[in-house]
Amino acid sequence: MGMLDRFKKNPDGGEDQSKAEMDAMFAKFGEIIDERLKPVNESVSGLKSEWETIKAEATKPPVVDNRPKDEHGNPRALTPEETQRNLNIALAEQNVQNAARWIEESVVGSLKADWKHVAGDLRKMFADTPVARKAQPDYAEYCKNCATLVIGREAESAGLRRKENGEFFLEDKSGVSGEPDSILNDPSLVWHYDTPQGPRTMSAKEQLAKLHIDPKEFEDSARKGRV
Repeated sequence: MGMLDRFKKNPDGGEDQSKAEMDAMFAKFGEIIDERLKPVNESVSGLKSEWETIKAEATKPPVVDNRPKDEHGNPRALTPEETQRNLNIALAEQNVQNAARWIEESVVGSLKADWKHVAGDLRKMFADTPVARKAQPDYAEYCKNCATLVIGREAESAGLRRKENGEFFLEDKSGVSGEPDSILNDPSLVWHYDTPQGPRTMSAKEQLAKLHIDPKEFEDSARKGRV
């Protein structure tokens, strides 16, 4: 008998009572854990928020009064020369921004259809780039590198990994196995179910753990046709 035979459906089409009871137990167990961890999570979240506020205040640079001063240290009005100089700087920065925006949109427009969804992240990266960097002659190359970075980061977060032989593969996000060709990486083995707290998923490895079954032992048995 395979190790999961006891959870197969009955001939009349209904589920085995033991499996139904175990499913209910898993759901109840999840509810209890969520309820017990809720105060802890709220406390940690509150502390983190307070720490971020303290950190922001502690690292905030001092307010510097850049207004011109007279010989007594009192603020004074700008001279015509100073006004013109500030205007020239503002115009120069605007020209740089306009030229940079054309380059940025050209790079965003060159994204392939599969990567159009990262356009927002790419534009934010461009918006956070200092004007001085945008004025550099290699800014177009910089923007292309930003696009490569955003796409690479997205691919990595989606599970793209590289084998030692140079081949790339998509790692199953359920984290069921460290081996890219593991049968436990089959998305169809992920169990989707609803709880009062919302929809949940349980990976193949997690399901086996609930049943006190060693994943490696199960996989070996499955490969040998014993399951």
